[in-house]
Amino acid sequence: MSMQLFLLDKVLIFCVLALASAQSANNVKATYQSYNPHKIKWNLNTSGVFCAAQDGNKSLSWRSEFGWAAFCGHAVGKGVCGKCLNVTNKENGIIVSKIVRIVDTCTNGGLKLDIDVFQKLDSFGTGNAQGYLMVDYEFVDCDCNTKGGNCGYISTETRRQAIPRNGIITTLSYLFLFILRAILRKKIKCMLALKLLGQYLR
Repeated sequence: MSMQLFLLDKVLIFCVLALASAQSANNVKATYQSYNPHKIKWNLNTSGVFCAAQDGNKSLSWRSEFGWAAFCGHAVGKGVCGKCLNVTNKENGIIVSKIVRIVDTCTNGGLKLDIDVFQKLDSFGTGNAQGYLMVDYEFVDCDCNTKGGNCGYISTETRRQAIPRNGIITTLSYLFLFILRAILRKKIKCMLALKLLGQYLR
């Protein structure tokens, strides 16, 4: 029974880590886009961005609170509209961060930042010269500033160190390895994996 509980515990941890890692990314290519929201009074409908249909009628204070960005990551679609990212440039050891709101999608696999945000992150002019910056990002609570909270999640390294390592069993069952491979290859989702393992534990 202890082995069975161990397997269930590890699948749960793996699923939590998979979800957490989807909330942030490192060394992502960020290009720029001239949304120029201040020139169009922060009107999403006028700008023609992807999220206009969902967020176009939000208040002016909501639309103008953060710089605009397009998200091209793992979950492109209406589900990311209106969410906020903390984007960080760590070039030459100088850390510069800006919070942006997702109003659009793109296909470059990274981020597309409004030119104003891009320039504020571009500490050394490298981005302007080469047309892109390599940045880190993480999803954050859009209200974190007003709530006085920490605008970000703990790092992936911190999460990994927080996982208890006592009693780790070196030999895992074939079923457990099969489920992990299936999750990694995106052939099954975590909920299905837990269901399968639950049936095995009965």
